[in-house]
Amino acid sequence: MKALVNVYLRKGIVLIAPCGGGGGLTYEAEPIIQCALDPSVVEFNLVTALESSRLAMRGPNLDLRSYRSPVYAFLGIRGTKTFYSRLAFCQVYEEQETLLLQRQSPAVDGRGFTPQGEPMVVDQSSIGTQVVEVLTTSPVLS
Repeated sequence: MKALVNVYLRKGIVLIAPCGGGGGLTYEAEPIIQCALDPSVVEFNLVTALESSRLAMRGPNLDLRSYRSPVYAFLGIRGTKTFYSRLAFCQVYEEQETLLLQRQSPAVDGRGFTPQGEPMVVDQSSIGTQVVEVLTTSPVLS
């Protein structure tokens, strides 16, 4: 995987988190981007986050014992339960030269998300529209 970005819809605001890591282990990295639920704004910020992720995927791995998601720090919250309240989630990632969008659904046990269906191949010029559609039509974790 060349790049991975987590995209959240929480309380009408889109949060975009580039990821770093490698070897099957990924983690959210900075900068966290907050933007409006507007396809052109989401597209612009996703392109920026994908580039940040490409760099973070090549960087050193973190000590995960002391890791805390920068999304939580960005929002000023402490726990997963608070963050997950009324949250929709999808992922955008790049494999070789292909851009993919993976819809996520709340897990059966209510703790996090699981992939829903197969990833969709998307074009960079329509990624904002497709992400907004996925986020607004996905079930939310409550």
